[in-house]
Amino acid sequence: MKRFTCQRCRACCNNIQGNFREEEIKEFKLAFKKLESQGTYLAIEPEKFSIPLFPHEAKKMKELAYRIGIDFSPVPKIFMIDSKTGYSIILEWDLGYSDCPFFDGDKCLIYNYRPLTCQSFPIFPSFLLSSQEEYILLDRCSQSKRYRELNKDEIEGCFENEIKASLLFSKELNRYKTTIEELVEKQLITPLVLEKDRAIKMLRECERANRIV
Repeated sequence: MKRFTCQRCRACCNNIQGNFREEEIKEFKLAFKKLESQGTYLAIEPEKFSIPLFPHEAKKMKELAYRIGIDFSPVPKIFMIDSKTGYSIILEWDLGYSDCPFFDGDKCLIYNYRPLTCQSFPIFPSFLLSSQEEYILLDRCSQSKRYRELNKDEIEGCFENEIKASLLFSKELNRYKTTIEELVEKQLITPLVLEKDRAIKMLRECERANRIV
């Protein structure tokens, strides 16, 4: 079997909001319900999830959008409210679009700078769900069916670059998590523990006042 190559079918660039199964959405909601007791909140519901962006990815994409004249406004996805400063700390952004604004016809306008989630598609880090596997092969990619019957070693040979990107995503996620935990432990950040609706209201107030980090 040949190594996977993108055929530009647009499946990963168009209609990308809310593509998780019902049981997966329940898992996300349950996990974040527990995190609310630690002062970590979801700003959007899983039904509206599109492409997750690390803060540095969102920043770079906004710079690129400005440079090439594209209207791009990612939305806060996972956040805390720091009681010391009153600022909202965005732990993860969401692309915020059903159709990616960087996809033009049959090409990605920021291909060399696309986020890790895009680089890893159709490989998905399954630790985000209740799975014992390191990753899963997403059905959303029309080509993935061709690789379903392969064993793990064969899949890793065909999706070498995508798996590397998926592992980098996992590593980066752990790095952000560890950094936040250290800041909280050192009391450099003190997350407010609120009702979710109140936390989201404060997030919106911070957005209007440009008190976002």
